[in-house]
Amino acid sequence: MTFPIAELISLPRRHGSSPDGEDAGGFDEVRGRFVLSDGAGSAFSARTWARTLVRHFINDPEAGWHEQAVASWRAGLTLRTPRTRRAAEQGSAATLVGLAMADGVGWQATAVGDSCLYVLRAENNLLPEAFPIAWGDRFPAAPELWTTGRPPRLARLAGTAAPGDVLILATDAVARWASAGPPSIWRWLATTETEQLSATLAKYRDESEIEDDDLSVLIVRPPL
Repeated sequence: MTFPIAELISLPRRHGSSPDGEDAGGFDEVRGRFVLSDGAGSAFSARTWARTLVRHFINDPEAGWHEQAVASWRAGLTLRTPRTRRAAEQGSAATLVGLAMADGVGWQATAVGDSCLYVLRAENNLLPEAFPIAWGDRFPAAPELWTTGRPPRLARLAGTAAPGDVLILATDAVARWASAGPPSIWRWLATTETEQLSATLAKYRDESEIEDDDLSVLIVRPPL
């Protein structure tokens, strides 16, 4: 049995408060789990929460694990001062886009907020299918977030992948930039070598073509 192949690029924000950025990503090709999460910059310990969501999604994409994820996040905090304890009580937040593939063909996507999935069909050089923000819709100024409070409303989409299709997961900065560009940008994202893609995205950000934010892209190729 063959499995999907995944490539992850994650570039921390140049002038962010965290040297590692607030994005998190991961995948398990054998189990068919692929996910990105973008921690809300204004939230407490957002990168830790994003990483927690990624880990739990890979283990169980059905997402019936909100309480366990919150408990795991809290257990990992170091709260030495009254200020950090108060901040922890306010909780954390992140967006998420995840993909679960069965047999490398059927897939189900889950999303909260403005991290997106794009499905580029092998036989179609036009715009890919976009989820959860459809073509023509604006990216929200205040996207919905997966918080450590109550479980979120999950957007879901199911489909099938054919040989040669490419599924692209992206956090908001990359998604906004690519959505505003020409259709050819999607084929470029899908076919460029990882090292060159990472360097080019960083260059575009340095030149302010892409906003100064964490940049994460996860490219998933179904088995041939």
